Amino acid sequence: MGYPILFENITKKYKKGKEKIVALDNLNLKLQSGIFGFLGRNGAGKTTAIKLLLGLIKPNSGNISIFGKPPDSVKVKKMIGYLPEVSYLDKEFTPYELLLFLGKFYNIEKKTLREKINTHLEKFDLYQYKNTKLKNFSKGMLQKVSIIQAVLPDPELLILDEPTSGLDPISQYEIREFIKGFAKNNKTVFLSSHFLDEIDDVCDHVGILHRGKLLRYGEKEKLLEFKNFYTFVIEGNIEGFIKKYNGNNIDKNRGSIEIGMHESDDVMKELKKAKIKIIEYCRQKERMHDYFLRVLEENNE
Repeated sequence: MGYPILFENITKKYKKGKEKIVALDNLNLKLQSGIFGFLGRNGAGKTTAIKLLLGLIKPNSGNISIFGKPPDSVKVKKMIGYLPEVSYLDKEFTPYELLLFLGKFYNIEKKTLREKINTHLEKFDLYQYKNTKLKNFSKGMLQKVSIIQAVLPDPELLILDEPTSGLDPISQYEIREFIKGFAKNNKTVFLSSHFLDEIDDVCDHVGILHRGKLLRYGEKEKLLEFKNFYTFVIEGNIEGFIKKYNGNNIDKNRGSIEIGMHESDDVMKELKKAKIKIIEYCRQKERMHDYFLRVLEENNE
């Protein structure tokens, strides 16, 4: 069937007066199933890439395919679910009415459609509000309805543009968990987000776009470097170790302390000598936030 998403030497330019702006500069991407996180500052070209995937605009040069077919293919469009950064829902509808109306465009059998709507409303804890008009919904509740409309046809590719922007922590968590569960069924998620912790949490592959150029792309765990710190989780009193090793990120309740790597052997000896039980220890990896800033710095930004 081909790659879920394939960008080959994609260049897209816009005219701004007499000036030509390069939104994407020779972009190459091959995405497998899973969750891909697209990172970049405002104006990096992420939205342009999404518009190209949706067939709303065409590139100046290069080829794009979705499951081996062009984005403007009717067959491909049936395989895509899309959540824009800002969803414009008719708030005079109830969520049930709106989803029933939108579901008719997908040619889903009426009984099946109703069952799917109720299942998704229950999953997002909205079933009790199915007959409440959307104008009475909070922003988080509206975003959940928007996500339901995107996944209603059970798409193979889900494109999400800032899915948790402006939401409270609980709503963010629920939506991120849904994204992870959706991708487990051999689906592909294309996630554009400014939240680096979100990318860290849900994505298995990451791309960093800057001024239209792809600076990095790959498996997230292989891109992130190990830091020169170990975290020890122990059973016992860690006060003495705090003073002796000047540890960081101390969590007294959990009994954990972060120690510089060059001191890790000494710490192990001291812990064994004091007969303090080591529950676990691991070398720390950099977070996505650190990686993103490092990549921009390496490119003189």
